[in-house]
Amino acid sequence: MLFAVAAFLPETQPLPKIVGKWKVESVTMAEGGPKMTQQEKKLIFNQIVKFLTDKTFEFNADQRCKTSVALPDMPFINYWSYDSRKNEVQLKTTKGDNSLIMGFSVLEKDGQVFFVMSETPIVLKMHKLNQ
Repeated sequence: MLFAVAAFLPETQPLPKIVGKWKVESVTMAEGGPKMTQQEKKLIFNQIVKFLTDKTFEFNADQRCKTSVALPDMPFINYWSYDSRKNEVQLKTTKGDNSLIMGFSVLEKDGQVFFVMSETPIVLKMHKLNQ
């Protein structure tokens, strides 16, 4: 039985090419997500769009992170890490601890890059800025 469970554990994923400065081009809400009325979804989506559109994320090779995102009551993001088991980039206040602020998977489709936010239906279409 243990073998059967182990066979279904996700394989580790290689680190996506995330180092560099990225700009949010657009914000969409994927189907699914929490059960809400259309009016609630629209209200939340409009707020998220306001806070994320045209914002930047800068990921350094030493795992330091800078962002222009400033959500109300959100702690300052200082570091990033990559969880290969979850295929998730994790943004944190402190390096190497459990101070997770947000996480996302990196999806490449048709030459475009998307940050798919964890535990929310939010998808950010990203553009890597030249440095």
